[in-house]
Formats: sequence, structure tokens, C-alpha cells
Amino acid sequence: MRKFLIALGITFLLVGCGDSGIYGTYKNEQTGQIMILEKNKAQIGTKKLIVKNWGEKGDEYTGFAKYEVEGTGELLNTFLYIQKQKNGNVIYEGVEFVKQ
Repeated sequence: MRKFLIALGITFLLVGCGDSGIYGTYKNEQTGQIMILEKNKAQIGTKKLIVKNWGEKGDEYTGFAKYEVEGTGELLNTFLYIQKQKNGNVIYEGVEFVKQ
């Protein structure tokens, strides 16, 4: 029984390792634009977004976010559609961003 519990504990530890979803820092190699994705916020270039939640369906992620219109202070709703590739890079608006 003891060996079973130890194996079960190690399994739970290993399941939590590795894939962090899409969170992290990415860079577009052609333009040099930086994209930072976190659980509650995202920054794409100079645009800062407050992410309310992320939805995941396979390798596609959808974030419901708000951003402030420059100069007005008005908050607008938007969606972030991001596709994760097998190599860990992501596609946003048809442009590939490389994981840093």
C-alpha cells in the first residue's frame, strides 16, 4: 500500500509539470513585437489587456479581455484567439510568435 501511495504522489507531481498552457513570453521574429500572456493579463506590443478568463479547446485558446482606449479612458471588450503549435510557439492574428 505504501509503494502505491508513493507512486500515486509522484504521478500527481509529474502531471503538474511541463505544459503551462499558453502563459509566457513570446516574440515575433520578423517585427520584434513582444507578447506576454498571463492568467489575468496580456500585453501585445504596447496594448495592455485585462483578461477575465481563458477558454481552451484542444490547441485553441480564447481569452475574454478588456482594454483601455488611449486618451479616452474607455474600456472596451475584446477576444484573443490564440492557437498553440506543437513546438510551443503560438499564432495570433495569423502571425507566429516564438516562445522565449
